[in-house]
Order: sequence, then structure tokens, then C-alpha cells
Amino acid sequence: MFAFVLLAGDTVFADITLEQVSNGFPGSERKSGEKGLTKQKLLLKGDKLKIVSIEEPLVCIVRLDKKVVWEINSKEKTFVERQFSYFEKVRKDNLAQRNQEIREINGKPNPKEREEDARKLGYRLKQDGTVDEKILPQIERKGEKKKVADYECERVILKEDERTVFDMWVTDKIKVPESLMKFYEELGGFSKEVLEKLKELKEFPLELKVELNVGAVSFKIEAQVTKVDESVKIDEKEFELPEGLQKVKEITGEGEKELGERPCVICGKMVNLQDEKNVFRFTHRGVTYILCSKEHRTEFRDLLVKHGGKTDFLQEPKQGGKQEKEK
Repeated sequence: MFAFVLLAGDTVFADITLEQVSNGFPGSERKSGEKGLTKQKLLLKGDKLKIVSIEEPLVCIVRLDKKVVWEINSKEKTFVERQFSYFEKVRKDNLAQRNQEIREINGKPNPKEREEDARKLGYRLKQDGTVDEKILPQIERKGEKKKVADYECERVILKEDERTVFDMWVTDKIKVPESLMKFYEELGGFSKEVLEKLKELKEFPLELKVELNVGAVSFKIEAQVTKVDESVKIDEKEFELPEGLQKVKEITGEGEKELGERPCVICGKMVNLQDEKNVFRFTHRGVTYILCSKEHRTEFRDLLVKHGGKTDFLQEPKQGGKQEKEK
């Protein structure tokens, strides 16, 4: 969903802001740098976290106190509300999937086939040649050093069995609130064993790669901090929903529900998202676009082809509901 590189320290500290580059939010154009990273600013205040994309109109607010994540598109003036029950379901589904895979591997009579399947999925084999169902987290300090954002850092890897989950460059020169660990506990698809091991790290990661499983999707998050400011005082209002936003989707452990109306991206006509017979969708780079007809869905697809997959042909809707296309 998004990248942040904060872990729990052992000292309660003040507000903090970070600037970083990461592989961004789902659906982002990822404009910066050769590695396709996008610039972000992070604001942390106690149990509240805000991630702002510098190059795109995307904002994410995490509220541990409300058990909710708001994913905001400030250009469209819309937001998605993702409740923590969704992440709880992800964790349960991940564990169920792991157990199912292990049963299938251990049910194979050929030892070499079991070994190959276990290697591909990062599972450990016991002496009898079957996969160990118990999760074993391991921290490896690689002995490598480098500077990140002017801080001396050491490379640390956290594994779940034989699979690398966190690959980090950490420093002991920055302290963060203990409550910050809750962000990983609540928002990630990590096993409880990995989270317990993560708590042993008292350093602050300034660069990391994370392998994250969210439902049926597995992807890698990359982030590198470029600037740290520990002297700020952040206003509580930064973590409230801006006025005038429309909630377009609500995601819980029970599923997704689309809400309200959205304009067709071709003509601007308002489309009732609950009217499934008359709403048409086109998903591109992780973003779902709403259209009012099959014809406009086809036209949108053709425009994407014409513009090399970019959506720069889209314009802000005019007053009166019409949307001007690029000439």
C-alpha cells in the first residue's frame, strides 16, 4: 500500500518528519530517479502517521487511535477508508495459505520435489525431509557499513525461515516512540514471530526493502530517507481529513464497498457506483477509472495506447459536469 521506514526505539521522543524516496503508492507514476522512485514526506506524531507524495496528489493518513487508514487523492477530492479489520483478515489469510502450502509440499512422496518446492517458497526442511510448520525468524547483521542521509548505518536482514522479509540499513543515532511499532503490527501482513523479532532492533532504519504479502498480492517496498528533522512540532490538524472530500470506497475485513458518485473520466457525467449495470471500470497501473458507458471505456483505452500508457490527457472537469479532453 505504502512505504515507511520507521521502527520502534527505546525512548519516547518528540514529533519527527522525514523526507524519503520510495517506490510509492499503488498506481503512482514513480517519476524520480533511475530506479523509479518517487519523493515523499512523512510526518509522525505519537500514534498518527501521514505520508505525502511530493510529485503526485496522493496522501495517506494512518490513525492508530481510530484503527483506520485514509488514502486520499487530493486532485479528485476523494478518499478510500481502509479499516484495520482488513489487515487482520490479511494476516489470517496469509497464515492459512502458509499452512496449506506446507501440507501440499509435505504430501509429496518425492524428497527432491519437496526440497525444491520448499526452497522456492523460503520454507525450512526438518531432518526427516519435511517442511517445518514452525516459523523461525532470524536477524542477521551483515557487518556492512555505509552512510544514509549523513548517518552512519549498518546493514541488518530479518528473515522468516529462509525468506528475507526486511533488508535494512539502520542507525542508533535516532530514537523514535515505542508506540511506532504498532504501525507494523497493525498494517502489515507479517507473522507474529517476525514482529516479535523486529522488536529486538533498537536502531532506526534509514533505508530498507520489505517483502509484503497483502491478501493474494505479494510485492516489495523500497524506501530511502534523504532528510530527518527531529526538531519539529506538528499540528494535530495534519492528521484530520481535509474538508470537502468524498469517501468513494470503504474496505474492511468483510470486503470492499464503493460509495457515492464519480464522474466519467471521458465526459464528466456523474456515475452512481452502486448501479452496477451502468458503471464501467478500467484499471490501469493499480488505479481504477470510472466511465459511464462501454463506448467511453473503449475510448479511454485507446487514449492510453495513444499516450504511451500515461494519463496526462485527463483534465479537471469543467463546471456543469463536462470534462475537456486534451486537444
